[in-house]
Amino acid sequence: HLSERRDRKGAAAIELAVMLPALMVLVFGIAELGLMLRATSTMYNIARQSARAAAAGDKVAVIRKELETCDGLDATSLYLFMAYRAEGSSTWYVLSDDAYGNTAPTGAEVRAILIYGHKLLIPGLFGLEFGGQTSNVRWMIKTVTMRRA
Repeated sequence: HLSERRDRKGAAAIELAVMLPALMVLVFGIAELGLMLRATSTMYNIARQSARAAAAGDKVAVIRKELETCDGLDATSLYLFMAYRAEGSSTWYVLSDDAYGNTAPTGAEVRAILIYGHKLLIPGLFGLEFGGQTSNVRWMIKTVTMRRA
C-alpha cells in the first residue's frame, strides 16, 4: 500500500517533468501572439493616420513627429516611409515637404509604410531564423494607401 503511493508520486513527478516544457512553450507562445496582435493593430492605426494626414497635405516632418508619442510601441524601433504615385503612373516617389505641405499632387496616391521591430519575450524560444541563427526581433510591416485630396 505504501509502495503504491510512492510509485504514484514518482509517476506524477515524471509526468510534470515531461509536460512542463510543453506547457511553458504554450503559455509564452500565447503571450507572444497577444503582444504581436496588439502591435499589429497599433501599427495599422498609425499607418492609417499617417496616410490620412499625408493625403490631407500635412508635412512629412509633422507626421513623423507624431510617431514619437505613439502608445504601445517602442518609438526607437518604429520607421515610417512615405511615398506618392501620380495618377496614371506606376512609379512611386519619396514624399517630401515643400513650402505648403507635402509634394504629392492632388489626385495622387499617398502611401505610408510602417516598419516595426517587435522585441520577442524569449528570443531563443521563438526567434529562430533561417540557418539556425536566433534573433530577438521580429520585423513587422503595415502599408496603407490613400488618395490625395
